[in-house]
Amino acid sequence: MTGQVQVEQVGSVGVIALASTMLGPRLRGAVMGALDALEEAPEVQAIVLLCPSAPETFDEPSPLGTPGLVDLCTAVESCTKPVVVGLAGLAR
Repeated sequence: MTGQVQVEQVGSVGVIALASTMLGPRLRGAVMGALDALEEAPEVQAIVLLCPSAPETFDEPSPLGTPGLVDLCTAVESCTKPVVVGLAGLAR
């Protein structure tokens, strides 16, 4: 757990649980780092990304060199393993 995300492996599934719904630069970077680590783990066959509620999806300004929301979406889409995102709450 980095404070931003908790990462665990359940069988052949890697689980990334977000500690917050505010997708700020630090949280986006932590999720991308966890995705990279699980993608590199040969025993992980799929990844589940869990959010405690519907995330705040506004793209707050990112300091130079930190990942933006588009970077996070691209990382999920380009992952070589299946990624399932579980959200709680209502879709808006």
